[in-house]
Amino acid sequence: MAWLMIAERVPGPGQPCRRCGDVQSAYVVSELRGSGIGAALLDSVLAQAGKLALEHVTVHSNDLAAPLYLRSGFQHDQRWLRWEPE
Repeated sequence: MAWLMIAERVPGPGQPCRRCGDVQSAYVVSELRGSGIGAALLDSVLAQAGKLALEHVTVHSNDLAAPLYLRSGFQHDQRWLRWEPE
């Protein structure tokens, strides 16, 4: 399974509609990992993101799945900052 969360963003000059996405809950059962199912799911999610003209798509991955996302065109991005309550 794989879920594409879509978020509306604040309009910008000349861009009244801005949306981005985040891949969430992407999961392949352990006995089927390495069979291409994860790549097919991700291809489908990214195709949908393209059809929706999302500005960007992010993913928060564990070390095991990171190579899949990197092979699919995701890149490390140092611009993200995160806040967590104490």
